[in-house]
Parts: sequence; structure tokens; C-alpha cells
Amino acid sequence: MGWTNHEILFLIILSEYYSELLFLIIIPIRQSFFHVTGCFLYEAYYPP
Repeated sequence: MGWTNHEILFLIILSEYYSELLFLIIIPIRQSFFHVTGCFLYEAYYPP
């Protein structure tokens, strides 16, 4: 299966775009995940 330069360029641009998109999606998810686990651990170690 041969790749042309045009296809390779297109794939590079697409992967760049998707990595940006994933970055924008993953960061808030990770932050909220760490926030939730942090609160959970805090509650576990320091009960009210």
C-alpha cells in the first residue's frame, strides 16, 4: 500500500488537530477526576 505525500500531509494535519481536540477534552476530565478522588481521599483520612 503506497502513500502519497498529500495523504501523509493530510494525516499529519488530522493527527495534530485531533491531539489538540483530545487535549482540550482530557484536561477538564482529568482535573475533575483528580478533584473527586482528592475529596474522597480527604474525607477518608479526615472524617468530619
